[in-house]
Amino acid sequence: MHPNNNYDDHNFEQKKYIAKGAYEDIYSAYSKKDRLYLCLKCINLSKMESEYKKNNFNKSYQNDLNNEIAILKLFSHYSNSLKYYGCYDKENEKIIVLEKCDENLESYMKNRNKALSTEKIKEIFTGLNEVFKAMHEKQIIHRDLKLSNFLLKYTDSNKEDFIIKLGDYGLGKFLNKGKSITGLKGTPETAAPEIILEKISQYENSVDMFSLGVILYQLSHNLKHPFNNDHIQRIIIYRNKYDEDDFDIQFDNSIENPDFIDLLKEMLKLNPKNRLTLEKYFSHPFFK
Repeated sequence: MHPNNNYDDHNFEQKKYIAKGAYEDIYSAYSKKDRLYLCLKCINLSKMESEYKKNNFNKSYQNDLNNEIAILKLFSHYSNSLKYYGCYDKENEKIIVLEKCDENLESYMKNRNKALSTEKIKEIFTGLNEVFKAMHEKQIIHRDLKLSNFLLKYTDSNKEDFIIKLGDYGLGKFLNKGKSITGLKGTPETAAPEIILEKISQYENSVDMFSLGVILYQLSHNLKHPFNNDHIQRIIIYRNKYDEDDFDIQFDNSIENPDFIDLLKEMLKLNPKNRLTLEKYFSHPFFK
């Protein structure tokens, strides 16, 4: 199957609403051409343009949309990245046709209501590391890593075993030489301190490392945030501890794997200068 643009509304039936995003509505629909259920990401272009103007974003909304599609195409062949089927235009919408998954990691954790073991986390993210390495090699930052952007496809009826896929590259950026990545982007819950505090004029893939550290902590602590569940309190901690970078992250007594604890402490450094690099993340003893 090769991604293509040969889709329109006539290709789909049994359309069912799934969720709403910042500028888009998400639907599942049966593709008569592919003979399977797919996901339709229906982006309202007027709403997207309006939001960009209101927030004084430097880049045009069309640039970000083109980036998203380009990144989806690049990673479509990876088993742990959402598969891209194509896209088409409809009046004031851009419709992106994607692989349909069963659930996202956030809803899975809420339904489970129990922390994952460090062994299960290791299993999940060892598989995802292939995608992270490809992003690093191609100089791409995601900028919105969070639980709800990891999607699950179950491989058993008990919903214990699954294939996990990284999705939603809507804020993804190519790190072009000589060009800085700026702007308040991402979800406040997992966004790096340097973005929230606007501490630096440009940032790199270290912002993804911090977000990933928050996610790993949440999975091991039943959705608890490593700094504070309250956003205002988190900002205070980030502001007061950023320069010294001496915040003591607390771990549950059930976490007995010293490599996991060390990994998270290094990933969650508030100052990006002190944070674990992607190269050291891939080679960390936790993944051995």
